[in-house]
Amino acid sequence: MRPIIRWGAFFMLATVAFQEWREAEAGRPGRDGLRGRGESSAARRGVDPMTLSGQSRVVPIGAILAHHVLPALQRAQKFPLRISCIGTASYDGMDADGFDHIVTIGECPSPEEAMSVASRRIAGGDVRVGTDDMLRFRPRIVVIQDCDQGLVLAGTIRAGIILWQQPVASDAEARQIVTEASKLRGAAFAASGRGEHGPARDYRYRASQLEARLVDALWRETAAELLRLPLAA
Repeated sequence: MRPIIRWGAFFMLATVAFQEWREAEAGRPGRDGLRGRGESSAARRGVDPMTLSGQSRVVPIGAILAHHVLPALQRAQKFPLRISCIGTASYDGMDADGFDHIVTIGECPSPEEAMSVASRRIAGGDVRVGTDDMLRFRPRIVVIQDCDQGLVLAGTIRAGIILWQQPVASDAEARQIVTEASKLRGAAFAASGRGEHGPARDYRYRASQLEARLVDALWRETAAELLRLPLAA
């Protein structure tokens, strides 16, 4: 069940922020009775708010809403998070005769818990395709997505350890990665058409490695912060 948002309080804050922004932009008298002219109260008093020392800096409520409140509310609507594993399934344990497969590991209420669960399952080799004991699965990439299939975090797997990938820093970097991954998938399609299924799978895997960095813009800051924690080491 998704959290219930107190929209009344939120819209009240948004209205106040918008009103303050309009006062500053239009140069109308602010709450202190001075002309706005797009400046803060501190700037009008000849004080640079960016260089205040030993004093608490007042952050505009509009900035708080835009950079903290709104994203948090949006993320709250994206739970639970789903953990999946991309890999190769085969009956003899040989990738050459295998096929691409995705295994759903489970759902979690937070990115931190999703990372922890994924790491435990991969480290313990506890990722199975199904009930067929003869079918082997080689996990290659772990993916954490929100309920709208937006990418929260992803990582490649080496020797039972998840190497979480750093999210893209901008939309421009994301477009560059999409272009590179598309070329690899084109090469995979061509190789598959020639009957070269092993090389085709390698091309697809390389594309997936690049795409592991295509974290949804809503989650990029969260993902970057998580990768700075000991949990991601």
